[in-house]
Amino acid sequence: MSNNIEYSHRSQFYLLFVTCLIGIILASCSGMQVEITATPGMSANFQTIGQGNALTTRTAGPGDEPALIVLTNTDQLKPVIDWLDPTTSEKISNTNFDENWVAVAFSGKVGSSGYHITITQVNKMAGEIHLIVKIEGPAPDQAVSTIITHPFHAISVDSTEIPLETGTVVKLIDMEGNILDQITIP
Repeated sequence: MSNNIEYSHRSQFYLLFVTCLIGIILASCSGMQVEITATPGMSANFQTIGQGNALTTRTAGPGDEPALIVLTNTDQLKPVIDWLDPTTSEKISNTNFDENWVAVAFSGKVGSSGYHITITQVNKMAGEIHLIVKIEGPAPDQAVSTIITHPFHAISVDSTEIPLETGTVVKLIDMEGNILDQITIP
């Protein structure tokens, strides 16, 4: 009889453990709107062209909300290069658009320095390209300037690795799976 009671307690413990483990897994996955992992072999390498804050004093700027701009030829460079720092603008202007395309992700307008946006992944899905971004604010103890900024990250992607075709939807997605912006390649 004591063996059955001992076995019953052990079974209840394992059942409780497995139930808690499943609960933790489900809780960590709740709220996701887009799967941010690609099919194996479909994630692309990319090169950072520049990262910083858009210079909106020269032109109207990229806007208050997160935005994505995709450049596939030199005719599309204005006004984008006017928003960016001179080094990034020059690198984009010198891009070989026969072999690469450029994506510029903007986090939107923020009221102080210390904010950053970083493209962490470029994934090709069926008919879509997902640019996964991490948006970070200043650390709680970081000194910041009160100034309007538009953080950006500009990257170059090899067109042979991930080609842009007419009708392809390119989405800017945050680490939680929220779609921040999207465009369709004309």
